[in-house]
Amino acid sequence: MSKQKKPNSQIYNFEPIGSQIKKDSKCHAFAFNNDNTLIFAGVKNSLEIYQFHHDSLKNLSQFTKHKEIISTLNYIKRCQSIITTSFDNSIIIWPKYLLSNQKFIQKLSQHQNGIMCLAITPLLEDWLITGSHDETIKFWNQKKSSWVCQRSIECNDSPIWSISMLESGVKCISLSSNYIMVFKFENSKWIVNQQIEHSTFGFRLCFINNETFIFQPEYQNFFYIYNLNKNGNYVTQTPIPSDDDADPDDELFPAIYNKNKSILLLKNMNDIQIFKVKRSQNKKAMKFNKNQVISFKDTSVYGALSDDGEYLITWDVYSKQIEVRKWMKKK
Repeated sequence: MSKQKKPNSQIYNFEPIGSQIKKDSKCHAFAFNNDNTLIFAGVKNSLEIYQFHHDSLKNLSQFTKHKEIISTLNYIKRCQSIITTSFDNSIIIWPKYLLSNQKFIQKLSQHQNGIMCLAITPLLEDWLITGSHDETIKFWNQKKSSWVCQRSIECNDSPIWSISMLESGVKCISLSSNYIMVFKFENSKWIVNQQIEHSTFGFRLCFINNETFIFQPEYQNFFYIYNLNKNGNYVTQTPIPSDDDADPDDELFPAIYNKNKSILLLKNMNDIQIFKVKRSQNKKAMKFNKNQVISFKDTSVYGALSDDGEYLITWDVYSKQIEVRKWMKKK
């Protein structure tokens, strides 16, 4: 009796679904709500809200409270509020009923220069960590209905380009020009657990899991893998080279790992590269296989993933379009 052949595994990509809106002004940041029915966009210094229904976009409203461009945008599921940061040094917390009330909940202005990155503890969503051009990392905790800065760490070597939070919320990592810092949450406060010096400048790093994170250097089309050793420290592994060198990049597109789809999304110059992530056969290391490359005609490309990994939204300076792609079987 002959054995039945196993069906070929289906290959999934982010495919265009016709959801496009012309937008001449730069859109540096995006976020989806929890059920992907609303999309929030930072358009220059304004927050715009779009209805996303049946794969179509409809502009609902616009609010302008920041004085300079919006650099990051996040949606807090627990209280259905929106958080924006800006190059005007401020953080604004917007309410869930924003469509009917244009007043923001709180404005935080303790940073002394533009804010580059923000991370939120994924499960409880009770801590915000921000990195700024003022060379500080600030840790914000929610007390009752207000956010309060509980700790500020001066790095003194460069702006903070990127911050990534572990899914459990007990660790975060930050990237500056010369150091990667690992923070651990112990006894109700954030402490420095490790400081890693690096010699290659870059804008992006991202946790994969507790054992692994990646760091993407600029000018190179590869990334470094850091693994947790027996002593509890992260150490570099052999980098994963690619075919070509890359050119200078833009800092406002964070690296994104999505556990639901087991994919890592990295912007590199005018490309968005999507890697499938899985454990190696010995289960001691993570493997990164390039799954898709989405190429644009300019390096000014910005975007975000929905939390479930179903949708990728981008804006690029060449097309001047907000466009949504869906994770689906490759055509």
